[in-house]
Amino acid sequence: MNIFGTSLRERLMYFAGLFIGTIILYTIIYHWLLLTFEPSVHEKAYHDSLQKVVETLTTAGFGGDTDNWTTPQVNLFVVLMNLTGVALVFLGIPAFAVPLLQEAIKEQVPTSTDEADHVIICSEVPSGRVLWEHFESADMPYVFVHDDRETVRRLAQNEINVIHGDPTQLETLEAANIAEAKTLITDVDDQTNSSIILAAKQLEPEIEIISSVADSEIASQHQFAGADRVIKAKQILGESLASKATTFYAEELRDSIEVESEIDVLEVLVEPNSQLVGQSIRDAEVFGSGRLTVVGLWHNGRFVVTPHPSTTIRENMILLVVGDQGQIAEQQLDPVPAPRGEISSVAICGYGFVGQTVEAELERAGIDVTTIDIDPSLDTDVTGDVSKERTWDKINVDDIDAVVLVLSNDTAMIATALLLEELLPEVEVTARANDPNNIWKLYSAGAEYVLSLPTITGEIIADRVLPEEGLITPETGFEFGRITAPKLAGKTLREVDIRRQTNCTVVAVEREGKLITEVDPSMRIQEDDILVAVGDSSAIKKLREFTEQPPKSLMKE
Repeated sequence: MNIFGTSLRERLMYFAGLFIGTIILYTIIYHWLLLTFEPSVHEKAYHDSLQKVVETLTTAGFGGDTDNWTTPQVNLFVVLMNLTGVALVFLGIPAFAVPLLQEAIKEQVPTSTDEADHVIICSEVPSGRVLWEHFESADMPYVFVHDDRETVRRLAQNEINVIHGDPTQLETLEAANIAEAKTLITDVDDQTNSSIILAAKQLEPEIEIISSVADSEIASQHQFAGADRVIKAKQILGESLASKATTFYAEELRDSIEVESEIDVLEVLVEPNSQLVGQSIRDAEVFGSGRLTVVGLWHNGRFVVTPHPSTTIRENMILLVVGDQGQIAEQQLDPVPAPRGEISSVAICGYGFVGQTVEAELERAGIDVTTIDIDPSLDTDVTGDVSKERTWDKINVDDIDAVVLVLSNDTAMIATALLLEELLPEVEVTARANDPNNIWKLYSAGAEYVLSLPTITGEIIADRVLPEEGLITPETGFEFGRITAPKLAGKTLREVDIRRQTNCTVVAVEREGKLITEVDPSMRIQEDDILVAVGDSSAIKKLREFTEQPPKSLMKE
C-alpha cells in the first residue's frame, strides 16, 4: 500500500494502526524472550513489558530492564526495537509532519465578502471569466463563488474577487453577502442551478436571478424556482452558429457602398500569437495611421458595431476592417476567406439539440440543409463519420456553400475541420468548441469562425446585466442602410446623436465620390452626404424617419 498517495486522514489511521500493532506485537515477543532466554527473570507482568517496549520505541529510555539484557537473543531484539522506533520517526515525518506543516503555512482561501450592490456569480470558470471581465471593465462590483478550494486559491492569487463555498448552501450565499447583492447569476449545470435559485430565494425573495439552461425544457423549472430570466444557452449557440454561417459582414458592407474607391472591406481573424492581442484598438499601430478603421468586431457570438477605441483586442476576435487596399496589403493582415457567393446550402455535422437549432434557423431563412450524424437512430439525411472522406462521398459536395460543425467531441471536430480544409477548401466552416481551450485548435485546423458554449453563455448573460450599445446578436439581426440627410446638413454627428436617437451607428460616409471611414463625432454632415449605417431593421427604419423629419432644433436653417 502506498500510504503517501492517500489523504492525510487515511494516512493517520493507517500509521496509528501500524504503531499500535507494532507495540502489541513487540510486547508479546519481548515478554516471551525475557522469560525464555534470561535466567534471572522468572516472572514478569505484561504491563511492565509494555512500558519497556514503549520506552524503547520512542527512545525515551530503557528504565530498569537493562540488567536483564544479557543474552544475544534479547539484545538483538532490543536493537530491532530501536531501529523500528527510528524508522517510524522517519516514516512519520513525510507522512504527517510535512503535510501538516504545509497545511499550516498554506494560504487561506477567502470564504466571505463585504461587497455591496454587487453581482454574485455562481458558475464554472470559463463562463465566469467572461462575466467578471465584463464587470471589471464596467467597474461593477461582483463576487465569484466556487466550490473547489484550489481553483479559488489560484483565482484569488490573480486578484479575482472570489470566495470558496458550495453555492447551493445557505451559509455560502450569506457569506457572499446576498442580503446586499443586486443580482445573482447561476450557470453551473441545470440541476445545480435549480438548487442555487431556491437557496437564493429562500434568503432574499426580491433578488434578481439570471440562470442558464442547457436543456431548454428545464427553463420552466428554473422560472418556477424563482429565476427572473432564463438563458437558453444551447439554443442561442445554435442561432449564433446559423447566423455566422450565413452572414459575411464584409460582403454586406461592401454591397452597401456604391462609390468607386480604393477602399476595401474585410474580416480579419486575430490569431493567438498576433501582436494585436492585448492592445486597444486606439493603441494598435496598424489602426493608428488613420488609413485602417475597425468598424465592427465579432467576439463570442456577438457583433459589436463601431467598437470604442479603448476596446481591448483579444485572441480569436474577428475584426471588420475598412481601409485603403494598399495599407491592408502592407500590414499583411490575414483576412477570413469570403464565401464563394450567396449561401444557399449548408451541411450540418452533428444532430443534437444545437444541430437541430441550427437546422431550424437555416430553414427559416430559406436555406437548403443537409444533416449528418454518426448515430443511425437519428433522423438525418446522411449517416456516417464526418471525419472520414467516405461519408462526404455520399453528398454532392459541389452544392455545399458552408459547413457547421456541432459534434459532441472536439477531437472529432478538429479532425473534420482538417479534412474539410483539404476536401473543400473554398467552403466556409463554422464550428462549436465544447472546451474553450480548443478554440484556437479549430481555427488552426481551418475553421473560419468558432464559438464555445461557456463563452457565449457568459457574453449573453453579461449583456443582460450590462446592456451594450451597438451590439448585434442573433436575436436582433442587422442590416446596413444608405441614408441621405440633407435636412441635417451643417450639424455634427455629435449634435445629431444618431445612435441615441435611432439605435443605428454610422460606419462610413460617401461624399463627393469618396468613401470616408474615419467617422468622427465632430464631422459635419453635408447636404449631399450619404450615411452608411448599421442597425436592426426597425432601427434603420427609424433612422430614415429621423432624417426625413428631424426635430426642429436639428433642422437646417
